[in-house]
Amino acid sequence: MLSKNIFRKLPIIETSLFTLRKLTVNDSADIFAYASKPEMTKYTLWQTHISHDDTKAFLAVMEGKYEAGEPASWGIVLKETDRVIGTCGFEAYSEVDDCAAIGYVIAPEYWGKGLMSKVVAEVIHFGFEVIGLNRIEATCDVDNIGSAKVMEKNGMKFEGILREYRKIRGVYRDTKYYSILKREYMKTNITKKETI
Repeated sequence: MLSKNIFRKLPIIETSLFTLRKLTVNDSADIFAYASKPEMTKYTLWQTHISHDDTKAFLAVMEGKYEAGEPASWGIVLKETDRVIGTCGFEAYSEVDDCAAIGYVIAPEYWGKGLMSKVVAEVIHFGFEVIGLNRIEATCDVDNIGSAKVMEKNGMKFEGILREYRKIRGVYRDTKYYSILKREYMKTNITKKETI
């Protein structure tokens, strides 16, 4: 099965700024450094990491997903520091519909610097060019302006608001829904190549 092999053997993706690779137990300290900050989890479904055990549990889940060939995230390794500063990858995948959902987080000190937009661009490229997806979607809390900008910068179209779609810390929150289709991605990339 194509999808199982792709997700089980996630390739390393290299750019001049960062590397995307599978997470390992050795990344625990790097991940805890940002996952333990309360501002990180303001809009996430996961809780702030209180101890390294929380981070190890997260890594165990990721390892299980890799082994099972399920959609999972890459670790974002900043080349300048050789440290994991966030994650990005597929959270859900339908082989029948050629559709996948992506999710991402990055350490607060890198917010608003355009780095996550570049990471998401690489993951979108992988989804369309390697997996052969027709549609990639993503969501964010209505108040998460930074996340919405990442999607918009990557050509994702706003489809609407899912009312009280997520329950975060006991509060029902509205969620913005975005997507990009392969034909839109191809048109954007052709335009970029023509302007170079």
